[in-house]
Amino acid sequence: MRQNDPTICQIREDFMTLHPSLQSSLSRGNALKVISGLTNFNADRVAAIVNAADRGGATFVDLAADPNLVRLAKQLTRLPICVSAVEPEQFVTAVEAGADLIEIGNFDAFYAQGRRFEAAEVLELTHRTRSLLPQITPFRHRAAHSGARPTGAACRRTGQRWSRHHSN
Repeated sequence: MRQNDPTICQIREDFMTLHPSLQSSLSRGNALKVISGLTNFNADRVAAIVNAADRGGATFVDLAADPNLVRLAKQLTRLPICVSAVEPEQFVTAVEAGADLIEIGNFDAFYAQGRRFEAAEVLELTHRTRSLLPQITPFRHRAAHSGARPTGAACRRTGQRWSRHHSN
């Protein structure tokens, strides 16, 4: 992980803060996250998406929580890397590989299969994630195309929140 790379993050008292441009974009509400897909583990397709996100002006990129994909993305771009999973154990190795953010969700991949994530399950996933990665600070995230509330949870490595709670 390029922890000393000031374009991605700065180390301060054992926690990470995100690049100021990401924080600024999120505060203004104009961040652009390009998602390669929670179920996309094809390195060639992920590389193509990461390169397109980088060239297209994305704020950050979201990958399946796989350490090999994280390492690949870190070689291709200086954008912050978010990883998504619905199995908290997958986050540990992805963070060790250099993921800058984690997200419980991108549930859309499961909707076509008829799988829904209810509030109690999201809460349990959040608790398991926190027990595995206690340095993570959670924030609420809503998933697209779902009427369920709450629809998801996401996290980042820092001591400060960077997302408003969504009510819809």
